[in-house]
Amino acid sequence: MDDEKSPNPFASPVAAASIPEFDPDTEIREFNFGMSLLKWMVVCAVSAGPSFFIAFLGTNQVWVRSSAMVFGILSYVVMYLYIESREWTRRKLMDKSLRIAVKTGFITRVAISVLFPIGFFVDMICGLISVSLISSLFDLHMMPMGSEIDRVSDVGILMTFIWYYTTTMLQGLLLNIVLGGYTLVVYAIVLLARSGRSQKPKVLQSNR
Repeated sequence: MDDEKSPNPFASPVAAASIPEFDPDTEIREFNFGMSLLKWMVVCAVSAGPSFFIAFLGTNQVWVRSSAMVFGILSYVVMYLYIESREWTRRKLMDKSLRIAVKTGFITRVAISVLFPIGFFVDMICGLISVSLISSLFDLHMMPMGSEIDRVSDVGILMTFIWYYTTTMLQGLLLNIVLGGYTLVVYAIVLLARSGRSQKPKVLQSNR
């Protein structure tokens, strides 16, 4: 059975190009918990940089805000770890095109966070939407910067923590939706590029 699935080294370029890169029924990507934990902690921590800067613009209960945001970041680290560890995800990531798209998406996310003006703008838009929705949910009316952010402290430490935690989670969700759309675009581009390369041997053969 193994001989049937292995590519023929004497096959023509056209036949070789049609051989799939992986078998989703038998191949699965290895999962390293330690490396994955480190990877997602770095990605989530760096990506949250602009949001931390915005949150620290206030003066009251900084430790409550920072604790809630750290807890939210750790929540996303756990979710990413869980998703990556699943068998379905590890099989899908055997697809080189998908793997390139996912890596490009997260590298871009980290990059725009390091490039402060771009990261600040993206996080600000998603942050404003999150603050508006969560404030409406808790029947509070606050802005995410300046002295007005200190009005959260009027509702108590526990509510302040819950407010910032839910805002962080919603903001992360919105950013992931944007990231997912960008990753799909990258995936489509990679597929087009790889399919274009696979057509070259066929064109050369027809010219002969």
